[in-house]
Amino acid sequence: MKKYSLRRGFTLIEILVVISIIGILSAIVYGNLGHARIEAKNKAMQASLKEVGLALGVYKSLNNHYPNSTDAADYAALKTLLVNEGFLAKMPENADSANPNCVISYKTDAGGSYYKMTELYCHEGITGVADDGVQPRDRLARCPDTCSDCGGDTYNATYTATIPFYETYAIYSYGGQCK
Repeated sequence: MKKYSLRRGFTLIEILVVISIIGILSAIVYGNLGHARIEAKNKAMQASLKEVGLALGVYKSLNNHYPNSTDAADYAALKTLLVNEGFLAKMPENADSANPNCVISYKTDAGGSYYKMTELYCHEGITGVADDGVQPRDRLARCPDTCSDCGGDTYNATYTATIPFYETYAIYSYGGQCK
């Protein structure tokens, strides 16, 4: 009579091969998810900025002016005003951005006839290709291509080729776009 041995487990080599394959696959998936996370944060910052624009529009319709130097001299005061008055649940914060260099600012004239809110260096994921970031024709462009001057930076090919231009979002009312 022949005796057959039954193999009841995996060898160490087989287990190590499976673990290494799983490790390689997870590294590939994680790399792709990292880019997706950055894109999601970029989109969230854009959406929150649009919400602020809507809140500022509602504020103006109720008060006949945008928050100005008497009621919102800077971004922190604007944040307090819009959240406390119930115009917004939450204002965008620097920490909400995927880019650690994000700085958010608010600018208006003394009469509150216009506003411009800028999220400088808040777009992340630019790989050196201009198409990765905000474009001059985009709705959230800091300096739209209709302006000849933007906050001291002349609208020209040199300015629009800079990383700060492609990493910056802005919302503005009529009259504030070129400020």
